[in-house]
Amino acid sequence: MLDIMRVGVIGIGGMGKRWTQVAAEHPESEVTVVCHPEKEKVEAFAEQYQCDATTTWEGVLDREDVDAVIVATPHVYLTQVAQAALSRGKHVFCEKPGGIFSIELQKGIDIASEKNLRYRVNFNIRLHPAVALAKQKVNEGMIGDIMFLRAVYGHGGREGYEHEWYCDKEISGGGELQDQGSHLLDIANWFLGPFTSQSTFLATGSMPIAPLEDNVFVLLKNARGQIAQLHASWTHWKKTFRLEIYGRKGYLIVDGLGGQYGLERLVFGPQTFGREAPKETVWEFPSEPGKPDAALKNSWVEFLESIRTGKDIGPSAKDAVAVSKLIEEGYGSQESAMMDVDKIKK
Repeated sequence: MLDIMRVGVIGIGGMGKRWTQVAAEHPESEVTVVCHPEKEKVEAFAEQYQCDATTTWEGVLDREDVDAVIVATPHVYLTQVAQAALSRGKHVFCEKPGGIFSIELQKGIDIASEKNLRYRVNFNIRLHPAVALAKQKVNEGMIGDIMFLRAVYGHGGREGYEHEWYCDKEISGGGELQDQGSHLLDIANWFLGPFTSQSTFLATGSMPIAPLEDNVFVLLKNARGQIAQLHASWTHWKKTFRLEIYGRKGYLIVDGLGGQYGLERLVFGPQTFGREAPKETVWEFPSEPGKPDAALKNSWVEFLESIRTGKDIGPSAKDAVAVSKLIEEGYGSQESAMMDVDKIKK
């Protein structure tokens, strides 16, 4: 591995801007080029980081001074760009959900394996300190065998949200199940997967986007009888993240993600009986205003370490395939979904 990882960023929307800042501030990486189709916008952004700008993603992949690529485009382009980058010998750090179809994600995995490259699809909720600590405590047996978990992740959109690409099926591949729902599915898989049965309910409660959903409710069950109950929402008027994990010896609750989602905390409560209130232990993780949250920085550290060691560390494209298959089942069979793949790619 080079002393400094040279990075190209494809897509400078909300997440692309954050990843550019994270990569530029890390001492072991530098941003050499950023990409966006609007020339004035990308040139102004590149000036902030004293790097080059291009309006085409091919203009990033053609460069010899790019070792790794951050792919932060709308969903429909994620696998196309990732596969092209891997084929050119670039490591790939891709925004979730990694793409629209599991079969396309698998193609990228095959290319990465053939060329011994790292292909990370970044489900960054895992890297939030409270969530990571909850996983550690579960692994240590703090709450015993898990019986069930519940999770809620939602926001209230913003004015005109229904006109953004998130609500255009041909670009997003779906509604809230593809968006925040993919994070919750990954968390459920991480703690309890794989699952053997699934019930998914899609609802359009307020936003004028039907037949796309602004709410999704998912119930999953694994072979051991453990249950995951998930709700992702674009009509959750107060921004909320809450993960509850109940075991035979107690519970762990993650509340908040920092920023507008509120102070990030992990709460442990032991098993009690009757009316006795559990004596809770609380860990708090304050965020720093104006700075990338710890999950983003931790994600990038893992990615660089995975390149250095030559093995996947943290979430990878394989995890994205597992999530994508649950999404496909939620929307219908993979066979029916694949009928539209050529149309969407055009």
